[in-house]
Amino acid sequence: MQKRRTQGLSQFITAGFPTVEDTVPILKNMQEAGVDIIELGVPFSDPIADARDAGVTVPVILMGYYNPILKYGEQKFLKDAADAGASGFIVVDLPPEEAIKFRTECAQHGLSYVPLVAPATSDERLKTLGQIADSFIYVVSKMGTTGASSKVSSGIEELCARVRKFAGEDTPLAVGFGVSTENTSKPLDKLPMVLSLDPRFLGRIHKYNPRFGDFGGQYVPEALHTCLLELEKGFEDAVADPQFWKDFRDLYTYIGRPSSLHKADRLTEHAGGAQIWLKREDLNHTGSHKINNALAQVLIAKRLGKRRSLLKPVPASTVSPPPRDTRRQALNVFRMKILGANVVAVKNGTQTLRDATSEPSDSGTFQSVIGQETKEQFKELNDGKLPNAVVACVGGGSNSTGMFSPFEHDPEVKMLGVEAGGDGLHTDRHSATLTAGIPGVFHGVKTYVLQDDDGQVHDTHSVSAEHRQSDFIAATDAQALEGFRLLSQLEGIIPALESSHAIYGGVELAKSLPKDQHIVINVSGRGDKDVQSVAEVLPKLGQEIGWDLRFEEDPSK
Repeated sequence: MQKRRTQGLSQFITAGFPTVEDTVPILKNMQEAGVDIIELGVPFSDPIADARDAGVTVPVILMGYYNPILKYGEQKFLKDAADAGASGFIVVDLPPEEAIKFRTECAQHGLSYVPLVAPATSDERLKTLGQIADSFIYVVSKMGTTGASSKVSSGIEELCARVRKFAGEDTPLAVGFGVSTENTSKPLDKLPMVLSLDPRFLGRIHKYNPRFGDFGGQYVPEALHTCLLELEKGFEDAVADPQFWKDFRDLYTYIGRPSSLHKADRLTEHAGGAQIWLKREDLNHTGSHKINNALAQVLIAKRLGKRRSLLKPVPASTVSPPPRDTRRQALNVFRMKILGANVVAVKNGTQTLRDATSEPSDSGTFQSVIGQETKEQFKELNDGKLPNAVVACVGGGSNSTGMFSPFEHDPEVKMLGVEAGGDGLHTDRHSATLTAGIPGVFHGVKTYVLQDDDGQVHDTHSVSAEHRQSDFIAATDAQALEGFRLLSQLEGIIPALESSHAIYGGVELAKSLPKDQHIVINVSGRGDKDVQSVAEVLPKLGQEIGWDLRFEEDPSK
């Protein structure tokens, strides 16, 4: 690309929309209309080579999220993109600390890496992002989603001035998001876009490192980073403040902590092996472990001066369960409304909690009270000894992390996580990400994900919704229902379907261990909300486990 001190036009389209066959003609028409740069939404990159063959010569920048690139394989993706004729990349959720390596590898293939900055981007990150840029910087003109607007941000000139302060006067800027008419482009008349491929090398690493070995991280669009940074700092300040912990622990009596730990004699007798103990998080106020993290996050929100808190489906000021889970959680939803919550159903994606929530990493800190109490309670009841194993269901991971983390330095304690196996791991209807998933990026972090060959995350299904002593298994819907029945009929405790997976896995583990060993199963929630779901699936799944029980509208008949 030739240097020029004039304005230019960059245009975005999605590869394959409306059809793959339409993409190349659209690219050619954009070039003929005078577009200087084409931003092509991935995952589909095949049209680039076809477009080059058809005479499209303007720079084509691939724009998208990091997970499809990670799934495809970075090196293979870069090579194939370069071979197809791509000019560079805009990866909207790749943080600078990750972009160092990616940008260097792009340069090795003759490709450019284009960072994004947003109105909320801090000066510190602007300095880093300015150093990463080797061609131009994409300036997001407004917060929120992409698309046409009646005007660009009133502070766009100031934002561009801030970017130039850290990136240098010669670094070209491309202003995007909402520039759709002559009126919206007027404020940009004095902002030339200069295209230059003079490479630069990143000089320093961002000071935050939110990673756990190969996992974790902050794979989020630039517009969200400042919000996460505020939350991160608020969390770190809170956990370092004794007054915060006093305020949190003062709420234990409201929660019902410590939750009880007791032996399950009849369940133990049924298993015929190790002694089974139950940690009763189902007895907490609101009926599960979730209140531990919910109240802590509300306290942090208050410290940050926030007046509302958006949380997972527990009683709170505003919650967002999706329609499918709203139906399954109907009783909980009604309880929330009784308590004054504003319940908003998330209608995007699969309409399950997968699309509605993503818990921040501070969850494990506040849920660790589960394992801490278990440790002390068990030692007090067993002459200072620790259990041989602890068992928890694994979905979002908060209750299993809460149970497991206090035992991470006790190698003699086995940790067993039981995932939702749905219809079986041999089908595509399950939620066993740790058992059957592969590394990917989802909900802003690198983790294990069920995904297809294009890096698109699969829908998950279940009847419910890296550690050396940790094992993970999957329990099918029928097996979870067996766990539900066992605890209900042998111990008089109706567990949540999520917890029922752990019950089944724990009983199977107990059968394999001698009678002088002990295991603790975390009963993470109570099952009132799931009784209707059990009634609906029993006609089918009951046959698999020999449970012939039917719901009757009028039992007197």
